[in-house]
Formats: sequence, structure tokens, C-alpha cells
Amino acid sequence: MKIYNEYITLQTVAKREFVDLTPQIKAAVEKCGFRDGFVLVSSLHSNGSVIVSDNEPGFLEDLLGWLEEAAPLE
Repeated sequence: MKIYNEYITLQTVAKREFVDLTPQIKAAVEKCGFRDGFVLVSSLHSNGSVIVSDNEPGFLEDLLGWLEEAAPLE
């Protein structure tokens, strides 16, 4: 079995921020040259998370609202 590993490093500014990693993940998949397989995306930071969803503004707004209700910043 072949394995390709790539780390994507990013830095955010806001306390809560969404970053679309689709272009970076697509570039990594194209770079590895594999035709079949699967992609594992994970966060190595305890305060980060990976959400698989359509990049739809309404969903992100709803998610921010839910997060503020569940864990207010102030």
C-alpha cells in the first residue's frame, strides 16, 4: 500500500474562523499522483476541528450562532 503524507499549516486571526481547505487538499491529491484511495484530514490542534460540508454561507452563519450559544466568547 502506498502512503502520501502532507501537512497544511495555517494561522487564523479571529477567535472563531472558518477556513476552506478544499484547494489545498485538492492540490495535495493531485501532487501525490494516486488514482485510487482515500484522504484523511485531521486537526493536530486541540482547539481546531474539521467539518465536512458544502461551503454554504447560511450553514456557516447557523454554526457560528450555535457556537456562540453553546460557548460564548465573552
